[in-house]
Amino acid sequence: MYTGVSVLTYAHLCVCLSLPVLTYMLTVELLVKVGELVHKLFDLDEDLMREWVSLPAPSAEPQSALLVAPCLLEAAKQLRSESPEGLEVYVHTLQLLTTVEEGVQALVEQAGEGVWSLLSGVVTSDLCQPDDPALVLLEQRSLLTPALAVLGVLFCCPDRPAYCSPHSTLPLVASLLRLLQYLKECQQKATESREEGEVAGQPAVSQAEDQSLQFLSETATDFLSSILSELSQESVLELVRSGALTEDSGVCAAQSLQPQHSATVQHLSALLSCVDPQLFASLAPHCPRPRP
Repeated sequence: MYTGVSVLTYAHLCVCLSLPVLTYMLTVELLVKVGELVHKLFDLDEDLMREWVSLPAPSAEPQSALLVAPCLLEAAKQLRSESPEGLEVYVHTLQLLTTVEEGVQALVEQAGEGVWSLLSGVVTSDLCQPDDPALVLLEQRSLLTPALAVLGVLFCCPDRPAYCSPHSTLPLVASLLRLLQYLKECQQKATESREEGEVAGQPAVSQAEDQSLQFLSETATDFLSSILSELSQESVLELVRSGALTEDSGVCAAQSLQPQHSATVQHLSALLSCVDPQLFASLAPHCPRPRP
């Protein structure tokens, strides 16, 4: 059990996080520092995080309620255009909330739609764009991974709200398909670099870099599988018509999703056989055969 000191600290931090929304007087640098402090506290002390997200607002007045999840969201929204590094800090903190049941509940009930809108926009509009080189993932992976993780948790929540319905996620599916293609290229280049380094006796791609790309791949495939497994024929047809789902992106997705998500690949294959037989025929060799 924590003393009144922790509650007071919580109140002070909530006030700091909400000031940009109330007065726009807080500097970006200070806002980032506050975010780093909150992230450090939550990362080191899960019990403290549980307590803070479960506490009532410090003020008795509804209009001045200062809750952790909405404050984190508002700070992240301001930093999106002003400080990518600061945004990353807050997205990592939102991800920490999703590691405990109380945090997920607070996130969904207090800021779910706003968090979904913000992170969807970051993934589909700010990161991993069609005209970006694949190696951009090396710079963006530390933001993409927690953003996709939070979106995946929100999408898989029971009683999913309309704002994250399967059909509404099609822009995200397009980004995920493109991301997996970029990841494949990055991993191929990392393998080539490693082999060249071994021949030349030079250091290869770092293990940490390899591991971070693997984390991003696992997070992306888990989220993509969750969405694809619930898509309708109409949604898949829209992906094909928009150019998001092609032979190249489809083969890459099928290879990335297997073997862990073979059922999802079978579901997608079955839908494609109805909406685009030609594309289905191209993907068939890369898809698992349904069991008799």
